[in-house]
Amino acid sequence: MLFFLALLALFFSTPIYAQEASTIPTPTNHPSEDLYQKYITDYLFLRDAYEKDYLVYVDKSRIYTKYGTVTTQKEKIDAAKTTAISLNKMVKAYLTAIRTRLDIYQQSNSTDTETIKIEISKQESWFDEQNQIVNSINNETDFNTWVKTFNTNYVKVQTDIYTALVLQEVNSKQEALNQIKTLSTSIQSLSGYQANSPSWINNLAIKTDLIKGYLDDSFTLTQAKQNKKSFQNFYPSAKKNFAKATTYLNEIVNDLKSVITKSIQ
Repeated sequence: MLFFLALLALFFSTPIYAQEASTIPTPTNHPSEDLYQKYITDYLFLRDAYEKDYLVYVDKSRIYTKYGTVTTQKEKIDAAKTTAISLNKMVKAYLTAIRTRLDIYQQSNSTDTETIKIEISKQESWFDEQNQIVNSINNETDFNTWVKTFNTNYVKVQTDIYTALVLQEVNSKQEALNQIKTLSTSIQSLSGYQANSPSWINNLAIKTDLIKGYLDDSFTLTQAKQNKKSFQNFYPSAKKNFAKATTYLNEIVNDLKSVITKSIQ
């Protein structure tokens, strides 16, 4: 039961919507955004199903503890199998959603993004395989063996999940910087631009370097070697970096708005 409790805690706290507020909005007409929303809906439906199946498992486990009969043991095992299958479906849907969302800003870092997408695809296939295995189990000993295998692999699953979340945020902020660079070039071509007031350009360069530093540090966190038995979550540290980067992005945007206003007066 502790196994299922741990997974419940994870999937009611994992930040699938955890992207920090960005100065550059997500392209609403991007086909991957529509797919992402579909997979999010699937994930939420499967999460509800998993929660219901888990409660049935808890009840069957309680009854078996009380009566200890062959019948109640079988009911407990069947409920555990149903819950495990629901869990696998839910996690796969979650992985599919975040893999799809990576497409939106993949152009900002195509190599690293494609690498993590491949890893996530492998995990999706692994969860499909696990359901076939669970379906064939007919005793508690074999089920417990499966749980141990699941827990061992799940460290890698968590690493891939949080790496994808970090990379999605890194890519979106890099895209923001790319658009800011294009905008700053356009500003300097405005007819009313004051070429003798370059202070904003210097500030732009400094803040851009600071943002890139935070993004690089965040991605580096995802590369740390993980303990084979327990996942060391790097996302909170990356989230702090993203918050600082977002502050600088907002400041840059405000600076550009000010320059544009002065240039068109």
